[in-house]
Amino acid sequence: DKKDNVSSQKLPKEIENLTLPDGWSDDILVKIANEESVSKPIMAIMDFESNVNIALNVNDLGITDMLTTGMFNTGKFGMVERARLKTVLKEQKISNSDDFNTSNAAQIGELLGANYIITGKITSAVRDVQDKFSHYELNATITFNVSILDSSTGKIFKSVEGVGSDTAILVVDDRGNVIKGPAEFRAARVETKDGVYSIVGVDMSKQFVGATKKAIENVSNKIEASFPIIGYVLTGDGTKIMTDVGSERGAKKEDYFIVIRLGKEIV
Repeated sequence: DKKDNVSSQKLPKEIENLTLPDGWSDDILVKIANEESVSKPIMAIMDFESNVNIALNVNDLGITDMLTTGMFNTGKFGMVERARLKTVLKEQKISNSDDFNTSNAAQIGELLGANYIITGKITSAVRDVQDKFSHYELNATITFNVSILDSSTGKIFKSVEGVGSDTAILVVDDRGNVIKGPAEFRAARVETKDGVYSIVGVDMSKQFVGATKKAIENVSNKIEASFPIIGYVLTGDGTKIMTDVGSERGAKKEDYFIVIRLGKEIV
């Protein structure tokens, strides 16, 4: 009766259609069978480039540093130090992501001890003004594409897009002068032409940095979801198990795990 009661319980919706994650590879089973280490993947992040005209140096946005910190804080990844990355790229005469190909990506990965190389480009950086009757909203939106290269093959393992926006609220007088809002906008003016609003005399750097932070969070979450946490079951009694995976490896409360038991080879 107890068994029937357990089997009739409805599974949480998170695991009704549970499948192996994107980053799963059957090579992991080989490592487990050979009792090899299934440690964190090592990631190297290239400086991002820009395909758009943005009145701000790409490096000033801090994309690379923010993404490195965000991924490291998940606990799932080891990160190649920036100084070492720059040294190796200089030695190999690689200045940007367009210089990568199947052969040298594998070579760079080996020199860095990196399993994956991340490249990215800003594809859109837009600012717009919206009339909300009682005030204006000034929006800065940034979009970038990120590619994760598998250094063992030099091929793209996954591509993701990150989008982030930052909004400032402005109140203007009847002449268009900003009278209330962030201090850096106090000397700005809101103008309109043919029903389209624009703002002049303003530096949008702070807003684009804020938008970048949100886009990085978006990308970090997508990358994290593509790489499963792999570990070993240490003990178990049929109802509970103890593993070698903890919070330092990126495990979180209420996470679900797939347990695989290797059987005998089918011949």
